[in-house]
Amino acid sequence: MGVGESYSLSAKLPDGSAAAVRSFRTSNSSIVKMTKTNWTGEFRAEGNGTAWITGRTYNGKEASCKVVVKAGKKIYLSPSNQFRNFYSWGNTSECDQCNIIAEATKKSLARCGFEVRKAVKDQDMFDSIDEGNNWGADLYIPIHTNGRSPEYPYSGTMCMVYSKTERSINLAQPIYDSVQAITPGKYDYGIIERPDLAELRKTNCDAVYIEVDFHDFPEIAKWIIKNPEAITRGVCNSYNVNYITPDYKTDKA
Repeated sequence: MGVGESYSLSAKLPDGSAAAVRSFRTSNSSIVKMTKTNWTGEFRAEGNGTAWITGRTYNGKEASCKVVVKAGKKIYLSPSNQFRNFYSWGNTSECDQCNIIAEATKKSLARCGFEVRKAVKDQDMFDSIDEGNNWGADLYIPIHTNGRSPEYPYSGTMCMVYSKTERSINLAQPIYDSVQAITPGKYDYGIIERPDLAELRKTNCDAVYIEVDFHDFPEIAKWIIKNPEAITRGVCNSYNVNYITPDYKTDKA
């Protein structure tokens, strides 16, 4: 299983047995952490390595289960480098704000057990593509904010994929749903096929291109600036990983 995933053990005893499993324990809580120790044996993968979970019956009988935890999925974040796309509020740009969003997303994804890399600010898009490919990313996420056009005149979140395969929809839909649910723009652009985009066409791994919302609406530009962490829940849902809420005392340290 992967870091951040959860599982529940059940114990089956021989027919006619009067005993019942009373408790579970882990051999290494830094690898596997028990979230419920009585009856159900629920646990969460915390770090790479191997641990044993042992169930104990009322009459002292024990049995153990080996759990191997592998590193979390590798996520590459590619924030916009479009420094000439100015926001209608806040004296800032798409490049500046998408880098802030990406930094917050990097921190929160790591908190949830993913391996994360982020392109440096202003990096050329093709350098980011090469970096993500060479690293062996599992998911490549370009992070952008949008501007109005005749084709897209209303505010709202948008996700783009190379093609609408079942796999790409299963990855993109939770990300879109998570971001769209909290952004001010409520037009439902949904998931759009864009095989012409280099960051979808030239990446070796799965890629989900997110346009968080439209920065040329002043009230939405203001919201984007004040709400940088908006993607992590969706990525967790895409990979069936528990979202860990921030510990603000620790995160601010």
